[in-house]
Amino acid sequence: MSRIAPNSRRPRTRTRFVAPVLLLLVLALSASPAHGVGRADGEPPADSTAQLLDELGADAQPADFYMVLDVSTSMRENGGYDEAKTALRNLLTAMQPRDRISVIRFGATTTVFRPLDAAPRGGPAVSEFLAGLPKPNDEESDFGAAMVSVSGIVAAAPPAADGYRPPTAIVVLTDADLYAPNNPRFADESAPGWEALRQEYAKAVAERGPISAYAMPLGDNGRGVNLIAKVLPRAETLSGSVAEQAARVRALEQDARVRKGAAVVRADKDATVRARFAPAPAHPRGVHPTDADCAGAGPPVDPIDLSARGTLCLTLASTAHRIRLTVADLHTGDPAIDRALPRDPITLEPGVPRHFPIEVRAHERTRSDLFARSRTYAASTTVRGTVTATRAAEFAELLRVEGPYAAAGLRDGRLAYTGRVRGSVMWSVWALVLAATTLVAAGGTAAWRWFPAGVYIELSMEEERSEFPQSTAHPALGMRHRWTHEHDPAAGAITSFLARGRRPRSGRGVTLTARHERDGHIHTSRRRLAVDDATMLYGVRARVLRRPPTPRPGADPASTTAEATAIDAPAQNGRYSGITRPDPGEQHTPVAPAGLIPPTPTPRPPR
Repeated sequence: MSRIAPNSRRPRTRTRFVAPVLLLLVLALSASPAHGVGRADGEPPADSTAQLLDELGADAQPADFYMVLDVSTSMRENGGYDEAKTALRNLLTAMQPRDRISVIRFGATTTVFRPLDAAPRGGPAVSEFLAGLPKPNDEESDFGAAMVSVSGIVAAAPPAADGYRPPTAIVVLTDADLYAPNNPRFADESAPGWEALRQEYAKAVAERGPISAYAMPLGDNGRGVNLIAKVLPRAETLSGSVAEQAARVRALEQDARVRKGAAVVRADKDATVRARFAPAPAHPRGVHPTDADCAGAGPPVDPIDLSARGTLCLTLASTAHRIRLTVADLHTGDPAIDRALPRDPITLEPGVPRHFPIEVRAHERTRSDLFARSRTYAASTTVRGTVTATRAAEFAELLRVEGPYAAAGLRDGRLAYTGRVRGSVMWSVWALVLAATTLVAAGGTAAWRWFPAGVYIELSMEEERSEFPQSTAHPALGMRHRWTHEHDPAAGAITSFLARGRRPRSGRGVTLTARHERDGHIHTSRRRLAVDDATMLYGVRARVLRRPPTPRPGADPASTTAEATAIDAPAQNGRYSGITRPDPGEQHTPVAPAGLIPPTPTPRPPR
């Protein structure tokens, strides 16, 4: 820590300089538009900037002052303490009603004497404030450690409820060299603490925006106050004659107003536009609702019936507090609704919603639900659009504030609605018609497959032989027969026959399917036969007859006893045997074995 020795020479003339400096500083931070402002080459016209600031209400916004007061004994011994009180009186008198002030004392330690609060107004309140200031009784002072504390105090200051962070000014009132030999972090100009302190203030600037810093030299040792430039690049030492200081403050005035305007813009960086759909209030038939009618619309309804043409109220409201927002390119992706939305860009004033009545009807859809009984469908969509700051280009050019200035898209804006389904016959009715048609078709197909009455099939090789007797044929499902070849040339082969009824153009007939198995090879053939037709299937002659079989002359009479055993009768071209039976997999009522007609024995040929 450094010990501050009293100055042997006390400059009385400096007292008359300090008070005007603080007065002009207040005018600069308060940004009163009463003072004229010069314009440098390349700068935008002052009237354009003033117009923009007036629109933003920058002059009515508050500013925050942090007075860092040196309370070392040298301030009392060389008159610096009295000069500081005089400067503070002029400062408080000139402050705007909404400005705030905080007093931070630094000496051997740094403490907050007065937290950030509204500045006292009126002579008695100001006098009471000054009388309560801390006395300069500390033997040492450490400016670096004090600025560390100030950075934390500034960063912890909460923003206003609307997000506005007032322009901040740090004013150091001291009369001595501010290095601290006993503190290695701030012992001299190259100490490491200054770099860390700059980083702390850089964080505060990123959080709150630019921070102004000023130093008021109260003694003849003015070189020490230049240390504040080590903390903030924009820091200045306000010294020199009253005229020089006044000229400098007037030059800073416009920049101070711009800082307030920039703070206003930054406060609305998260602003957006909220959209809402609601049914229009009741109105006479043939009379279209107006914007004023939509202002009285009720709460949103979920869903809204749009099966018939009706009127909706679209409400757009900005959440910004001070800047204007523009909404463009409104769309939902539903052509029926998009045609009714406003096409031109819409400008929204802060806190002033706008209402738009739109005539809309949801387009009809083709029914896609199979068994639903409803004549309407349900759907939802969301209105989208582009949100920008109305004067974004001027914010960048005149206020030097980088975007974005608002959230890019709309919020909310969901519309749930119902529409009409095309068609007067419900899909459930069509489903019943289809089921009935399927049953009728199935029944008709079965009727076509009935086995014809009074018809039987004769199978033989050389001799006629009844293997499909009419008495064993099921009328709907047909018959099966298995033929075994016992002699050459087809010994060991098996031919299975399936006879089914069919309805040809010339009358009822049968479809005969033969499946021939020999040496592991399987062949299948199908014939469609009418009555009295014959065909050969794998060496077996098949013939469809309507009359009963006639015994050959000299043949044994047919046995009256049913026999379901295999047939063993020699033939010139081989032996064959067969068993005729109804199809067990398809027959609904079994046929008794007694219904089988035994085959007629064939006489052996002469040797």
